[in-house]
Amino acid sequence: MRKIRHDIFAKRIRKLRRQNGLTQRMMSRKCKMSFETFMFVEKGKTKNPTVLTVLKIAKVFGKSIDFLINGVFYTLDYPLKKGKEPDAKLGKMVQRYRMAKGLTQRKLANRARVCYGSVCGIEAGRMKNPTIFTMARIAHTLDVTVDELVA
Repeated sequence: MRKIRHDIFAKRIRKLRRQNGLTQRMMSRKCKMSFETFMFVEKGKTKNPTVLTVLKIAKVFGKSIDFLINGVFYTLDYPLKKGKEPDAKLGKMVQRYRMAKGLTQRKLANRARVCYGSVCGIEAGRMKNPTIFTMARIAHTLDVTVDELVA
């Protein structure tokens, strides 16, 4: 699995913010999150932000989640909907792709190198806002993008 570099993720967000002529405070307002939360993500102090946090940032920039975490650019096949948040559908999508690959929850957890309880919690809808790098590992193992799981 490709190693996710937290520092590059943070630099990518900072670069996009500056290219769009936004201050950290303006960006935090657009993302509807606290100034401190955005600042910590952009400075790389939040090593593993939640899917919802990264989704809000991606929507403001009109970029995919995968672009922010991996730098991989592709055209989104779906519009980023306002107010969309991860919910029980996330678990259903993970389950659908996992079953299509013929994996058990435990095998998925082992291959993705994530906690078995996390996979169970996501699929059951108990973990509605998992961390972005957990979802990146799961997506990579299932050969899909994080955006496809969150869509």
